[in-house]
Amino acid sequence: MGSVNSGPTNRRDDDFKEVCVVGGGPAGLAALKTILDTPEFKKGLWKPTAFETREGLGGVWLPSPPTPVSNSPSSNPTITSTYPYPPTAYPQTPLYDSLTTNLPHPVMAFPSFHFPPSTPLFPKAAAVEKYLEDYANWWNLTRFVQFGTKVEEVTRNTNLEGGQKEWTVRVRRTSATSSSLSNQEHERQEQEHQFDYIFVCNGHYQIPRFPSETLCPGIGQWLKKGKAMHSVWYRNPSSLRVPIPGATGSLATDQGNGSKEHRKLRIVVIGSGPSGNDISAELTQEERVESVFWSFSGGQEETEPEAEEGGVVSQSQSLKPKLRKRGRILSFRDVEAGKVIFTGIGGVVVEKAIDLIILATGYKISFPFFRNDEVLKEGGVMPPLLPQDERDSTEWKKDLWNSTYHVFPLARHVFPLSLSSSLSAPSLSRSTSSPLPPTIAFLGLPVRVAPFPLLEAQAVAAVRVFGSSSSQGTVQQPIWNAEKEWKGVMERYERLLSQAAQLGLHGPVQVNHHVSEEPSRIQLSIAAAWHRFEEEEQFDYRDELWEFGLDAYDSGSSIEPPVKVQPWERRMYAQKALLRKYWVHLETHAPDEAEEWVKGVGSVGGKYSHGQGGEESRREWEEMLEKMVVKAEKWEEEVGNRGGE
Repeated sequence: MGSVNSGPTNRRDDDFKEVCVVGGGPAGLAALKTILDTPEFKKGLWKPTAFETREGLGGVWLPSPPTPVSNSPSSNPTITSTYPYPPTAYPQTPLYDSLTTNLPHPVMAFPSFHFPPSTPLFPKAAAVEKYLEDYANWWNLTRFVQFGTKVEEVTRNTNLEGGQKEWTVRVRRTSATSSSLSNQEHERQEQEHQFDYIFVCNGHYQIPRFPSETLCPGIGQWLKKGKAMHSVWYRNPSSLRVPIPGATGSLATDQGNGSKEHRKLRIVVIGSGPSGNDISAELTQEERVESVFWSFSGGQEETEPEAEEGGVVSQSQSLKPKLRKRGRILSFRDVEAGKVIFTGIGGVVVEKAIDLIILATGYKISFPFFRNDEVLKEGGVMPPLLPQDERDSTEWKKDLWNSTYHVFPLARHVFPLSLSSSLSAPSLSRSTSSPLPPTIAFLGLPVRVAPFPLLEAQAVAAVRVFGSSSSQGTVQQPIWNAEKEWKGVMERYERLLSQAAQLGLHGPVQVNHHVSEEPSRIQLSIAAAWHRFEEEEQFDYRDELWEFGLDAYDSGSSIEPPVKVQPWERRMYAQKALLRKYWVHLETHAPDEAEEWVKGVGSVGGKYSHGQGGEESRREWEEMLEKMVVKAEKWEEEVGNRGGE
């Protein structure tokens, strides 16, 4: 492998490109690895640099305390021990202590690098962090990462004459040693760099999404009183704090006369995703917890207690198991009384004496380094609905929007299609008349996917698009067709718009050239679904990325052939819930059997040129998974016949 400075000494300056990678998590590592695979890098024509705010690799998988650190560069970091609302800073990761993967690791691993032999099927976060470090070491990526360096601002240059590059990136050192520096010294910690290409890989699991008062009336008061928190601050049951006057950090309840009664807690967890599922289950194991109410759309149980007159169910009407499913919350009532109203079957359900609400309600897409609307319209503003007769107009292609749910319009969920509104400024595609390939790519936006394999596929597509304009590249035919890409975006738009209409999401629709303050239900539906993939859809998308990225290269290229999704990956992804349920059962009740299932699996192939393991190793994991699915199906049937485990 050639070094970053290798290559011809007589190269043209126009051929030498500097590539910025924002972030050192899984997406950033996939980008770096893929850049190093390119002919351009091996000829010394591309120089990558990655900036990572933290002092280690792994992104969301790198643990940190739940206490946020002040973002102010001119003051010492300040630690907050409660649940501030509105928050001014956030933990560096939402990683909770008990987190394991929700996918079998053979399905979620990078195609170029397997997990080590004998790895538990659903590994803990520490094992994933170690896997990412091993991935970086195997492909020799760390030498290109500047740790403790925060990307403060990314701007697009309006004048590319005189050798100026398209992107300016301003960074600041954030290492622990810089916290005591003076303002003048902090200024010296800031640097500016220029780049030709940008990989945006900053991750999207830090800025919590709080429910709005419109959707959840009364939630604001619960948050301000400290009786509601987002799961970004959750680490384990012992970390929970119920606000009690005069008893900081205590889980006691104040009786108003100075005495404290240590009663058991009643907790609501909102959200149907993996964190809502995990946190609900973990809290039921806590002796201090009386009841956990897991709330999500469609979560109401089929056998609810009978409703009182008016369709209201009293919490005292029935004996409940520790974990009870509830429908979505209609409103948060009296904070002191802890009254919460849920949707129910044939009415509503009321729970009282709720001590704490945990909001596992997801995270906002955020790019804090785009400081103005020149590149990306931030602030959670929805793009307007596109009128039927104007959906092919360039008027709608001028802006790139971040609704915090999705980024629009992105070709293939990666490449901006927006054109500059100013002819004097370079567009994101560098030309308003005949758009050339983009010079910026957004990795890791799709959700409900096997992320690591998809990241490598997105990175392959990105480097091929970036390299397609290089005079020294190996591209044999044009790869970027802006008109075709816009058509693909519009096809997805039409499909999601039709689905929203079928769901009856009408609401106050406003189809014109400005954005209302409150997005319509249709806008919200399209935004929330934009980067969300159905199970089979994600695999087709991954295959398309590989084909798109590599079809333009000749057969003599050193680039590997496309990594096609194998049938077993699709089958095992579809069985992920059953496999995880059975694996949790084994680890809880038969840990020796769990260890025996994976013992030695993946060790046949040894190590080979494309990473840890090989085809034989992969086949071992495939066979093991197929056997476990059969076993898990029998176990589930037996448990059902016994009426539960």
